[in-house]
Amino acid sequence: MKRIISFVLAAITFTLPIIAEDYSRQIDANLPKIQPLAEYDWKVTGDEITDKTLTFIEADDPGFYYSGRIDFSDVKAPRLIWEGTSISFKFNGTRLGLRFKDSNSALSYYNVIIDDQIILLQMEPYGEYDYFTSMKLKKGEHTCTIFKRNEAGVQDTFLGIDVDAAGYKKASGTISPPKIPSRKIEFYGDSITAGVCVETRGEDSYEADQMVTHNAYTAYPAIAARKLGWELSDLAVGGTGVCISWNEFIISRSWKNLYARTASPQYDFSTGRNPDVVVVNLGQNDFGLSMNRKENFPSDFEEKYLQLLKEIRNQYPDAWIISATGGMSAIQSSRELKSAITSAVKRMDDEKVLMFTFRAWTYNHPRIDTHIKMADQLVKIINDNVVFEDK
Repeated sequence: MKRIISFVLAAITFTLPIIAEDYSRQIDANLPKIQPLAEYDWKVTGDEITDKTLTFIEADDPGFYYSGRIDFSDVKAPRLIWEGTSISFKFNGTRLGLRFKDSNSALSYYNVIIDDQIILLQMEPYGEYDYFTSMKLKKGEHTCTIFKRNEAGVQDTFLGIDVDAAGYKKASGTISPPKIPSRKIEFYGDSITAGVCVETRGEDSYEADQMVTHNAYTAYPAIAARKLGWELSDLAVGGTGVCISWNEFIISRSWKNLYARTASPQYDFSTGRNPDVVVVNLGQNDFGLSMNRKENFPSDFEEKYLQLLKEIRNQYPDAWIISATGGMSAIQSSRELKSAITSAVKRMDDEKVLMFTFRAWTYNHPRIDTHIKMADQLVKIINDNVVFEDK
């Protein structure tokens, strides 16, 4: 029989919304601990690099380790799509430049983590550019991870990196892969899981000047993955649901898609590692959109949710699946949602399918303080309940 992990609601201390809709206190208290940004900038150039003391390493070099659902149809120009996608490598030298092209938005942001220092990078749209960090690097080996912060509607093509040429300041002119994480965790969800508004100080906003505050790095999936020391795959789309969506993309129909759109080729699962744990956190928009339309909760939710779990199990026969709910108010507000998910998990009759409800939640999109609590709760559930055969 399956195991269902539940909590007594009367014993829970919820993260309540701030009446004034000002989240500055929570963000200021928590952001530096999760994302201490270093004050370095980038020199951006669209000119050809002619400096002979630099060498260019193309994106298909085996020294790059890619994580996430990526379009590798051109291995020398992989298209970065989903939030949480990352590229990690070790390099040798005193300079680092990142080459991207065809960014489809000026609101595309990355955390570039060099030797554990996090630098914010904003893309230039529609051209080909080299981004050189102003960070002064010592001679020798360095580590770097390029982490995509924004949702899958924002996309960029990675071409490679510029580093010191072999022999220049004793550089090697080569790169090598980092230590590969022992396990991988994959998430399917909506705006909560994507990190929408996680750093937004006022009320929820999708205005252009607020998109930098939508950040998968400070959302619960990435925090949990870092605490576990696992590889992350974050496949979440704001507004999506199991039966209905605020946009055209319904994740239960299209969870295998390469891009977050209905007319997309399917992802080639052979280009990435299979996850050891899959977390599904859906239902908020099925409830919220129904309420907005003054309609009943979708009567076919249980069957479609069950079908999604079955499809995930078929794709990943050895993975643990966590049917998670929460982060916002739907699971506390809708008996139909809770009943449907509980019934679907029971019908799976699978020892490696767990049901779990986050204790931390808010009415608006959760901010970083709530995401930290959600990550801690998820990590505890995994550590307490998930057992791998190879351990």
